Amino acid sequence: MKEYEPLNKFFKNTRRHRRFAVDTMDIRISAKTAVGKNTAPEDYIVKMLSLGGVLMTGDRLHELETKLLMDMTLPENVRISFAGRVTSCLPVNNDRGMRYDIGVQFADLPEKGKTELKKFIHWLYLKDAGFTE
Repeated sequence: MKEYEPLNKFFKNTRRHRRFAVDTMDIRISAKTAVGKNTAPEDYIVKMLSLGGVLMTGDRLHELETKLLMDMTLPENVRISFAGRVTSCLPVNNDRGMRYDIGVQFADLPEKGKTELKKFIHWLYLKDAGFTE
């Protein structure tokens, strides 16, 4: 079954929580800390996305383990609201000055949000494999 070798290699090298670079797509995140009543939401740029979490860039330093209340808007205006937990926050100096790459693990993602995210990740997976445009 030599003709199936490339396909077998492809599936062998994929993982359950495969990350996709999405910095060129229109994915928006607005987040605010769960503590404190007067915290205004801030906007972030999504760099990578997986079923387990998101890597985003923003202007504000976040402490590890901080809980964030988040709204993510995927292409075609699919909106998902959830809570996330900051797992990393690293300074990045780029053309916009000092910013931070913030890793967030999905914490309280409702079933409907999981379904929408899975659909979108599945589409990214197929796109990455060359099956869609």
